[in-house]
Amino acid sequence: RLKEHVRLTFGKPAEPKPVPDFGRLRQLGGAIFTITADRVYTELVPFGPAYQNIEGELAISPDGAVAHLACPPGEGAFPQPLGSPFVLDAAFHAACVWGQRHAGIVAFPTGFAERVIWEPVRSGSRCVARARPLGSRGDPPVLAFDIWIYTEGGTPCETVCGLRMQDVSGGRWKPPQWVRSG
Repeated sequence: RLKEHVRLTFGKPAEPKPVPDFGRLRQLGGAIFTITADRVYTELVPFGPAYQNIEGELAISPDGAVAHLACPPGEGAFPQPLGSPFVLDAAFHAACVWGQRHAGIVAFPTGFAERVIWEPVRSGSRCVARARPLGSRGDPPVLAFDIWIYTEGGTPCETVCGLRMQDVSGGRWKPPQWVRSG
């Protein structure tokens, strides 16, 4: 029995979408709900300590999520051309928490349309990520996001467009009541 876990297609490079202004990107509209990184990783996204790369407080509003991220130090730089996977993984965690708060589901990444590496993230780096919800479809819902990752100084690092997130537990995992909006 064969189970496909990943499919990757390389094609003619497309012209990437322009990157939003870093200052505007960090601004969330609507009522902002904050959650400490410790609480994110103990109650909402319970992964091992190597994968806990959101720092400080995660800010969430109906407009999206903003997270400060840390790439763990390691021996040397991560290989080109992708750089470290840790900050993108942490940006996915921020989108997962947004889904728990605003969509009432525990959603994990299942695919994306496009990823652009502007500047590979190196070990020991600190970044800021913004996850912007694009809507949902289906029942159970599939959430869609665009994600931007910048250095703390405002240099673009990565863009992920058309991120698909959905419940992979078959409805067994539910967000705790305290995090749900409304």
